[in-house]
Amino acid sequence: MAEFVRGYVPAAVHAFLADNHLAADEVDHLVPHQANGNLIGVLTEELALPNATMHATVDHYGNTGAASVAVTLDDAVQAKDIEPGQLVLLAAFGGGMSTGLALIRW
Repeated sequence: MAEFVRGYVPAAVHAFLADNHLAADEVDHLVPHQANGNLIGVLTEELALPNATMHATVDHYGNTGAASVAVTLDDAVQAKDIEPGQLVLLAAFGGGMSTGLALIRW
């Protein structure tokens, strides 16, 4: 899984941003799948989103599987970390070596 995340997800994210006419520095928040803390750290470094706040809940809730992006987004919203107008990148990856990405203008 770590090799897939390092080798594929960053390129997929940057292609996704380019397809949406956005630069890496326009992303305000990153909400990744919460597989494990080390993997999230590696992914955050590899993505090189200079202005993005990376949100993590794996240390509090553990790996919540398919719900991890939603749980982590809710955690950030409840903490009032995300402000109106900010760009939030949701990044899911996992089973079958698949990736799902979404952008939300909060």
